[in-house]
Amino acid sequence: MALIKCSKCGHEISDKATVCPKCGNKIAIEEEKKSSTTKIIIAVVLMALLVCGAFLFLNKGDEANKDATNVETAEAANVNETNEFDRTKAKLLKVVKVEYSNNLAAQAGNTYEAKNLCDGDSTTAWAVNLDNESIYDCDMLYGPLFTVNCKKLSHIIIRNGYCKNEDSFKNNTRAAKIVFYSLVNDEEDSRENVLFDGSLRDKPTPQRLEIPLDLDGNNDIKQIGMNFNTQLNGGFYAGAKWNDLCISEVEFWGFE
Repeated sequence: MALIKCSKCGHEISDKATVCPKCGNKIAIEEEKKSSTTKIIIAVVLMALLVCGAFLFLNKGDEANKDATNVETAEAANVNETNEFDRTKAKLLKVVKVEYSNNLAAQAGNTYEAKNLCDGDSTTAWAVNLDNESIYDCDMLYGPLFTVNCKKLSHIIIRNGYCKNEDSFKNNTRAAKIVFYSLVNDEEDSRENVLFDGSLRDKPTPQRLEIPLDLDGNNDIKQIGMNFNTQLNGGFYAGAKWNDLCISEVEFWGFE
């Protein structure tokens, strides 16, 4: 048996005693209260730790869900843009206006105005005489300017030469190299963005010119210009009879 001091009077008593014989203090009850209080405090602390841990875990889950949602949203946006600008869904764009002032004069009942390029008739053509020095700017020949409205240009369909018949095609000059560009012209910006710069086949059949969808300048296009290289730098296939450059049709395909 061990002796302990009463917490109230300090008298030494047995550690088995429940009451102090000197002052009557209830030893066991007091100790039980202390033990119960300690247990309650420990339980509260553990509960608080569990709640905090659960909150942190759920909060991390929410953040992960937010990140996943952001990724899914970005991926969905990319998919939507890809679907919107799918080349298989490109439409023939309406050409509001075609401008050019130096076309070949009408003759033998045929006209050679720039509007013939977009009339849907391959037996008509735009034509310009290459001996006319006023149509050149350095090593380039400036062709017609087309007014269109599109978000992006997908491709261009062109019929080179005068496709009225075989003789018309061979006797007139055809383009060997061509440039298409989008024209930006406003109060703060004036520039030309090249959409296509390449060669054409010496054939009367339709030729498709692909325009990169992610190309700088291939956005919100209002006007498209058409230029040619000169004879000096291999810009033309010479006609058998006439030095008149002819193009029968030009179609612009894209997304309105």
